[in-house]
Amino acid sequence: MNWNITPKILIVSILHVSDNKAMPIKDMIAIGRLFGFTGNVIRVTTARLVRDGRLENDERGLYRIKDMDTPISRFVNAWKQGEDRVKNWDGSWICCLAPNGTAGRRKKNAKALELPGFREGLPGLWVRPANLTMDLPSLKELLVHQGMDPAGELFVGRDFSEKTAAQWQKFLWPVEELVRDMEKALERIEKSKARVQGLPPDSALMETYLVGTETVHMLVKDPLLPEEIMPPAHRVKLAGAMLEYNKIGKDVWEREAFGLRFSQSPSHMELEGV
Repeated sequence: MNWNITPKILIVSILHVSDNKAMPIKDMIAIGRLFGFTGNVIRVTTARLVRDGRLENDERGLYRIKDMDTPISRFVNAWKQGEDRVKNWDGSWICCLAPNGTAGRRKKNAKALELPGFREGLPGLWVRPANLTMDLPSLKELLVHQGMDPAGELFVGRDFSEKTAAQWQKFLWPVEELVRDMEKALERIEKSKARVQGLPPDSALMETYLVGTETVHMLVKDPLLPEEIMPPAHRVKLAGAMLEYNKIGKDVWEREAFGLRFSQSPSHMELEGV
């Protein structure tokens, strides 16, 4: 998977995991150069992020994320909770009846709903197994934050026909593809772990950033299906491997990135609002 690292995404992702949550522009410029961005590009991008309300700076010239606690940030960071994000499935479904609206509105609804694993089970009715530990108000907050029409209604449905429920379980999610992708991601992590300590500093920073990003992206966008639809073994194994790789990446960044301190290995998510 090829990731388009932009100056904006790089700056935001670095500040998200900086230990003191603030950083001088000179350090951001130095990191930007490792990824091929000039000092001027980093300055202009940082100024634009301040103007757009994503960053704030103080009289000391330190920059930080303006709001670290957003619905999408909480959702992304939850990957580290692993299987605590799910519970046993009783066969019921979380349903969302999204207003039809224009084609543009339907596209926004679909994009928001697909993030936490919803699929369109019937025309206008989006469903996913009711096995999440996240409560409905928090889930609704996330969906609206990501662009879903606030008029969309979330509820739990239990009395669908056996035929309909069976079709949803069998056809709505590409289980075999999900398993293959997780196996490939696990293989990439293991290969990177074996070689990253021997890489030149710049290459080690880039590699841990890219491999970590790809894996976190997969764990965050995984639909967290119950065992009745997809056995959790691959998800559990990949999450465990990423927790270990996160420590390796953190060590690499603290060793090579100009003495800065990080709470975890930097990675980015190409999701609106991150």
